Amino acid sequence: MRLHNTTQSNGAPINHKHVLPMVQVNTFYLQKDSELKVRLRSLIDKEKVILSRQGRPGTSSSINSLKEAYRQFEQDLSKLQASILLPSTLGGKIRYE
Repeated sequence: MRLHNTTQSNGAPINHKHVLPMVQVNTFYLQKDSELKVRLRSLIDKEKVILSRQGRPGTSSSINSLKEAYRQFEQDLSKLQASILLPSTLGGKIRYE
């Protein structure tokens, strides 16, 4: 990555020591976003299959397992949302958890 003199839209110079951490944060979020989309699509597909089998033996345990999987998904999404602290200015610390 080649850094050169650049300015923000307001004319203020960009502090390049923050560019790489921001790129890393963006990459991390894009990766996690992709992973969560795949998990959610899988959960939705499983839900459709389970609902199409309602009334058959084992359906209630499948529904309970699916509910637990949705709870885990929600917890993981909440952790991701809370895992990176980005202050309103780039002068602050970036924290990875």
